[in-house]
Amino acid sequence: MKCLEIITLRSATSREKMTIRDLVKKMEAVDAKEPVSGLVLYRNAPVENDISIHIQREVTNGYPEKSPMGLQLARLFSEYGLVSHSIWIEE
Repeated sequence: MKCLEIITLRSATSREKMTIRDLVKKMEAVDAKEPVSGLVLYRNAPVENDISIHIQREVTNGYPEKSPMGLQLARLFSEYGLVSHSIWIEE
């Protein structure tokens, strides 16, 4: 089943965006237990301080849970502002 994990950060300042981009790039290089088919960083068009990370993956065993990579990103991002972390499955 196709799964989309979304971690959204409403950051306190736009200055922190560079740090966040660096964190995401480092995460791309990490060898995950569940292979990631896509890792994309988005910015809210009108609200520059809103950043969303989308982790796309295929889940074969049971109901999808938050990935170790997603949990780590959400934990790291919580230092920079408000974080929302959710899992979506394709219908």
